[in-house]
Amino acid sequence: MVTETGNEKPVFDTSWKQSADMLVRTSTGGQKIILSPDEKPIAAVTRNVLLKDAETIINKDRAATHGEAENSFQTIGDYWSVYLSKQLGLGVTLNPMDVAQMMVLFKVARIHNNPQHTDNWVDQVGYSALGGEIALAK
Repeated sequence: MVTETGNEKPVFDTSWKQSADMLVRTSTGGQKIILSPDEKPIAAVTRNVLLKDAETIINKDRAATHGEAENSFQTIGDYWSVYLSKQLGLGVTLNPMDVAQMMVLFKVARIHNNPQHTDNWVDQVGYSALGGEIALAK
């Protein structure tokens, strides 16, 4: 069942077990999330659950794996700039804030195709928070 606890671990993460009529996802903190076979949460997912999960992902999991967001987004922007410049024949320069916005749009497109997939909502919140932090630090 989806719960709101003080657990600092991501709610929507790690291992899966499947039965005939449901999926059970166990978070790294030991919480159980019950999903229908098409991955729709059976219990309500509240804004607090989404926000806490996004917070954990961007502050712990992804930061530990990919380093500081602004540095990572700068590298992504540099690669995308070269690719887009070559493909479009224009001088394109993307900065970390552009990357955050484009990743939000990527998640919007995914949500459009599957609004019940919780991870897309969590990721969208995370990219928005990172983009806001980058923009407001300037």
